[in-house]
Amino acid sequence: MSGLAPRPNFVDTVRAFLVDEALPFWSKVGAYPNGCFVEHLDLAGRPVDPGFTRTRVQARQIYVFSHASELGLVAGRDLVRRAVEFLIASAWLGPERGWASRITREGAVIDPSYDLYDVAFVLFALAWAYRILGDERYRVIAHQTLDYLDATARSPNGGYHHDNFRSVPRLQNPHMHLVEALNAWLEISKEDRFRERAEEILVLFESRFVDSRSGAVREYFNDDWTPVGDPRGRLVEPGHQFEWAWIIGHNGRLSGKPRLPLMRRLIASGLEHGFDPVSGLTVDQVDVDGAVLAASHRLWPQTEAIKATLAGGEFLGEPAAERVGLIVQALFDRFFAAGPAPGTWMDHFDAQGVGIADKVPASSLYHITLAFLEALRLLGRD
Repeated sequence: MSGLAPRPNFVDTVRAFLVDEALPFWSKVGAYPNGCFVEHLDLAGRPVDPGFTRTRVQARQIYVFSHASELGLVAGRDLVRRAVEFLIASAWLGPERGWASRITREGAVIDPSYDLYDVAFVLFALAWAYRILGDERYRVIAHQTLDYLDATARSPNGGYHHDNFRSVPRLQNPHMHLVEALNAWLEISKEDRFRERAEEILVLFESRFVDSRSGAVREYFNDDWTPVGDPRGRLVEPGHQFEWAWIIGHNGRLSGKPRLPLMRRLIASGLEHGFDPVSGLTVDQVDVDGAVLAASHRLWPQTEAIKATLAGGEFLGEPAAERVGLIVQALFDRFFAAGPAPGTWMDHFDAQGVGIADKVPASSLYHITLAFLEALRLLGRD
């Protein structure tokens, strides 16, 4: 039985924030005419050109306006097309070299090196652009990108190296977003390659990333995926647990191989050790035994708590609407209220609730949009 209640009161507030404030602001103030998106704003709400933009930011904004366009929330198809063409022309170095990680706002390559996190988001963006524009080149480049990963970054110990140097510690986080991208391609293309690659990573997740005793997801690993021996090996980010739970839930929906007990354990562990049921806030870091290491609050873990709660309602029948409403209220009262302009935010607060961010990162719009569109999808019914 679904844990999703009929349309709660906050749904209209969420929709208005996206449609009336965030999407118009970031499509105008947050975008240059050539298809490049702004990297971040200053604390007065003005666009800043720090001399670079990260490929992941361009890809995330492409997702935002693709998904919103598909739902008719913004007339963004032309913006998406310009942005994808800019990204390909600037950051795609070809099948032999993959994707640059940093470019200028004019499209010149600054850092041509490979970064799995950036590649994952490019794949995600290409899937969403393909979904609304249908350009076959995007699917071809997606396959060439996977070919590049397989040829240059695969590890005999499982998963992919996250940079050109095969650096240690190894990271779970880029793999999480790679599964998210593979899910997006599986949904739109139904191709077995995307299902198989996602399954490989999920098997690695079950056997290595998640602590079998506590249900906590570690962040840093040796080359053989054992936890590193220093304090980083015990570090856990509750937001990532919530994010993995949502991704795993939707992979099960698409692949026909649900992992419901794993989802339940991830959500329960994150709620027990990282979430305050009074304030509705999720802390930044705990250790593998649940002790709080960083009681500060970034914006993105709050949105991932929304997504995990909604996934618990959709796939596990757990109560969802009340907790989502609590988190949404915390977002508006704290993060959005402190933003320099409507549709913006203060991205980071310390444990006492004092804003500590020195910029408004464009990258957070991906988290907000995905969480809010999930809330509208699942709770927006009359």
